[in-house]
Formats: sequence, C-alpha cells, structure tokens
Amino acid sequence: MKFGAPAADTQSVEPLLLHTDWLAGAVPDAVRDQIRRLVEVVSHLPDIQPLGVITADGVVLGANEPLLRLLRAQADDLLETVWDDLMPDWQTHVRGIHGDESARTRTFDEYVRCCDGERRRVHVVASPVFSETADGSALAAWALFVNRPAAAHDRGGAAHGRREIETMLAGVAARFVDTSSETSAEAFAYALRQIGIATGVDFCSMHELAGDRASVDWARQWTRADDEVHPCADVATLDSLPWLHGQLREGRMVEVGDVGLLPAAAAAERELWSRQGLRSVLVDPLMHAGLLIGFLALGAKRENDSWPEEHAGLLSLVADLITKLLVDRWDEDNVRTLSACFLSFGADVVRNIGAICAAAGSVLGASFVMYERRAGADLDVVAGWHLPAELPRRLSGAGSPSLDVIVAGGDDACIVERLDQSAYAQTSPLVTRYGARTFIAFPVRAADHPAGALCAVFDIDALPRPSQLAVFRVLGRATSVEEERRVAMEEGRLTLSLLEQAMERTVATLSAAVSARDPYTAGHERRVASIAEALAARLGIEGERLRLLRIAAIVHDLGKIVVPAELLSKPSRLSEAEFAIVKTHSTAGVELLKPAELPDVISEAVLQHHERLDGSGYPGGLSGDEIGEFGRVLAVADVVEAMSSHRPYRPGLGIAAALDEIALGSGARYDARVCDACLALFREEGFVIPD
Repeated sequence: MKFGAPAADTQSVEPLLLHTDWLAGAVPDAVRDQIRRLVEVVSHLPDIQPLGVITADGVVLGANEPLLRLLRAQADDLLETVWDDLMPDWQTHVRGIHGDESARTRTFDEYVRCCDGERRRVHVVASPVFSETADGSALAAWALFVNRPAAAHDRGGAAHGRREIETMLAGVAARFVDTSSETSAEAFAYALRQIGIATGVDFCSMHELAGDRASVDWARQWTRADDEVHPCADVATLDSLPWLHGQLREGRMVEVGDVGLLPAAAAAERELWSRQGLRSVLVDPLMHAGLLIGFLALGAKRENDSWPEEHAGLLSLVADLITKLLVDRWDEDNVRTLSACFLSFGADVVRNIGAICAAAGSVLGASFVMYERRAGADLDVVAGWHLPAELPRRLSGAGSPSLDVIVAGGDDACIVERLDQSAYAQTSPLVTRYGARTFIAFPVRAADHPAGALCAVFDIDALPRPSQLAVFRVLGRATSVEEERRVAMEEGRLTLSLLEQAMERTVATLSAAVSARDPYTAGHERRVASIAEALAARLGIEGERLRLLRIAAIVHDLGKIVVPAELLSKPSRLSEAEFAIVKTHSTAGVELLKPAELPDVISEAVLQHHERLDGSGYPGGLSGDEIGEFGRVLAVADVVEAMSSHRPYRPGLGIAAALDEIALGSGARYDARVCDACLALFREEGFVIPD
C-alpha cells in the first residue's frame, strides 16, 4: 500500500470515552481543547488511531473502543486506572520531557497487560499537552495513539524508517494543534524542517497563494546547507510558471526526476529549478473545496529516476495538515473580522455600512468594496473601502451589474466571473475604467423594497471559498438591517433611542452570523425569543427587563460561531468528545459579547442557558439559586424549541414531547415557576411557536 493511503479499517475514528469529571472541569479548559484538537488532527494520519488520554501522573482520563478491545476491558473498569498498572515501563520511555515544551512526541514499543492476563506488544505514539502555569509551561496530560501492534519481524531498516516518519508526522500534527494565527509561521517552519530531515532532500518549501489562486502571498523554504528556514521570493506568481500552474490547478502532484528532461512547455520551470541548483523536484498542491490555495515542494541536487512512494505519501499527508491549518486560520480571522465589525456599530448608518464594506474587503481580499444605493435609474455610492479616488459618487445604472443584482433581488450573493468578457465589458466603468475581472454583490432590501447592493470588485479572476461567501452573505444581510433602520429613522417610526436601536441591530446581525454557519437551526434564536417573551408575560417580566430578555434570547447561541461547522450540521449524533466541543459555545458567546459592553444580565443569561437546577448542566455545573432568572427562562424556552424542531440527526419530536420533558423536569432540572408558565402557555392558551 502506498504510504499515505489510509487502511480500510482506519477510515473512521472511534470517539474517546472521557471520564465525566474530566469533562466537568477536572482538567483546565485549554488542556481539554488541545487534546480534542490533537485527536481530530492525528486521526487523519494513516494507520494511527486515538487510544486514550492520561494525566501527567498516569491516571487514565479517556479511552476508546479500540483500547477497550485491546485490553479486554470495560470503560467503567478502565477510567481512573493508573496506566502504570497496564504498562509498567511506559514512564521510562517519556522520562525527561517534563517541562520541555519543545519536545512534542515520544514513540516506543512496549508490552501492555490485558485484563484477561495476556500481554500484547504495541507501538505507542505519546504526545504531551502542556498548560500554562505561573512559572511557565507544565506537563498536564498525555494523548496516546497507536498505529498497529508491533510484530517481531517488523524491525528491519525499512520498518525503522517508516517508524521515524510516523513519529515525525505525529510531532508535526501535535505542533499544529496549539497553533494560532500569530504562531502559524513558526509551525510551518517546524514542518518544513522536519519534512526535509525525514526525506533527506536539499530543499523544502511552502507557498501560500492569494485570492487569485496564482499570486504568492507568503512563502518559506528550508535548505539542508544551513538547516534554516528563510523567506522565499523565487516565485512571485504561478502565472510565471504556466506548466506547473496547470498541473497544480488540476490537483495533480508534480514529480520531476530530472529537471533537464522537462518538456519545452516547462522552460520557465526548468530555468527556475536549475537556478536553484536542483536536479529533481516533487511538488504537491494544497487544495480546498476544489481550489488551489498553495503548494509544497521538495527538491534534491541529485537525479531521482522516481521519487520514493513514502516521500510522495509524506508530502501529501503534510499537505493535508497544512491545508486544514490554513483554512482554520483564515476562518478564525474572518470570524474575528465579522465580530469586530458588528461590535463597532453605533448610531450612524453610513459609518456602520462603511465598517461592513471594510470587513467584506478584508474577508474576500477584494480590490475595493462599495455600497451602492438605488437612486431612480442611477446608483449612489454611499460608502466603501479602498475606493478609487476618481470613482464618481453617482454612477449610471445603465448596463451596470449592480443594478441588475438589485432588480433581481433574492437572498444570496451574485458572482460574475470574467467580467471583462461578459456583457458588462463595454457598459460598466468597473471594467472600462478600473479593469475589474470579478464582481460579487449581495442585494439589499429595505421596507420590502430593493434598496441597493453591497459590491466587492476584484482586478483578478477571484475564486472565494464557500466560508468566505458565507461571511459575505451575513454582511449583506447586516447592510439590509442598516438600510431598514435608516428608512425607519427618516419616516419617524423609531420607538427606541438610537443607541438602543444600534444594540438591537448588533445582536440581530450577530445572530445571523450563527445561522450562516448552522443552517439547520436558522431561526432558532428568533423562535426562542418569541417563547421567552410569551413566558415573560406570564411571569411579570416587562418593560426594560423584557427588552433585555429578548436580546439575551437572540444571542444566546452566539458562541456557535467558533464551533466547527461540520459539528453543527453533522447528520448523526455527536460523539461525547464532539459534544464537549459544542458545549464551549456558552463561554465563547460571553467572550464575543464583551466588546459590546451589554448589561451583565444578558451575558449571564448567555452563559447560563444550559445550566440546570440539579447541577447537571454546563458550563459551570451551577445549581439552585446560582442560576439567574433570565437563565432559567431561556433554559425552558431553548429546550421547548429544540425538541419540537428538526435537527440534522433527527426529525422534530413535536411540542407534546417537549412539554412532557418540561413537566418531568419541573423543580428538578428546570425552575418550577417557569415550567408552570410554559405548560399553561401551550396547554391552556394554545400558544404556537412562530415559523
């Protein structure tokens, strides 16, 4: 089997069974998050299966079915067992790593004692997880992985070389796990050096592409001559290497055994690699959603009749890891941009739309962004970002892609590629005067009428990723909210102060950001708010407190912005480890709301809406009077809406089942007074949850 291709029995990764105390907070949040991410990343490596989690002292905190089968054990018997009882000599293999954050992995073969008395020899990859302490980094836990049972005949040179590569891969994955936007360059440099050393090549480089999928935005290279990683400026754009660009764009790995034998079409590539002193080259594309986002390259000063399969497989595996890290980093940055934009809003509509344009430009990597408001047959440029100085503030609507988008309406972004070859090439100044090649716009409505368009203009053939377009849609809807507020102000229909209106708009658009990532629960926040308002009427909550309760309901799931989208839309039930990640949305929501300086009662409700009176909830395991009134109301409203609505993993259970849950939990899990109000609301008043 080619190294890098997953074995048939490792295509799915079985979840870790984690000790409940561990989930409840016995281990710091940062440590739990690192372990979860490490399990997710390493599980994509060939033949490597997550095995378990143990503390620095060796107490078993988590295990999964493969480990239980290996040990002939039951989960209840294994959790909190001391690992020394199962593998007495394991500490000798990891001795000396304590306090050394630079050491990422240890691998070893050792015997493990099964519960039936049998001893089995296994190969273990142990990755340390550190937590920050007052005096520096301290080892908090070990995440254990196993790739296969060690066999007596598996001790030759080839096996040893493969072991070293597997160890290196686990080390690179562990380094990527605790990497942020600020430290990603260091992680990439670490990976390049490890690849170069493991493969014995002379040159290893990584190039990250800009939005046009051709220009190089960031590049680094490692060279064996000085064993250092340096910035690399040899390739400014793949347009200068058309033969290579064509191969990579199709997702093909490029294998060159002798640079001198390249075809005539690859003259530019032959000149580049010869100038670098390379005779053989291996290049692997970084692909995401079918788009080329970068590439990795190995180079040697010697000829290679054919590159070893393990080198090609290794490059592909690391390319997958780097691609995931790049996309995660970009999406993380985009969410921050989105939140910063919304939380900067004030009373000035034009200023707010200007902030939206800036956020759209940053997220999409556009040349410039503008909001065009319809003015009869013309268009007014109301606000923008990086607008050309000579751009008129009033544009003709005739032959304009913006006006066509406004008239067509809808609730999605419109993309016009190859604008210079479209029907707009002769009619739009975007093409004739500014050389635009890609145009993306979102139709904006106000008071149920077409109002304008949020437009992003590119002077390149841009291909935005799906997650970028999702953020752009949210920004487009936020622009509609601002236009709606402007119209209401002009018509004198506002009943709240401008500051209050800004706060209402801010939380509504943040809620829209959640819906964009979790389409299966779109409208959940609005429906919970409707239920909470109806409950409030029976509970005597009115006036300012009622308004604050509604705001809290609208943003109660805001923290889901930071939860991986694949978990939010997973069509089957989440594993325990995956559910633990989703649980972090309560605390994440509070952090995202901090810059808005909303009243404490809102943040408290967002944090507490999954707490339960008996202490069984999360994130704090609060009980009784520790839970505030708004948290108690939202807990009931949230459960009723969630149970009665459809979810990716099940159809809606119906309102009757939801009310049975409320009645059963009254006074135990849920506040009895709120439960009585809920049951009366639905059973006596016939309240219906709005669509």
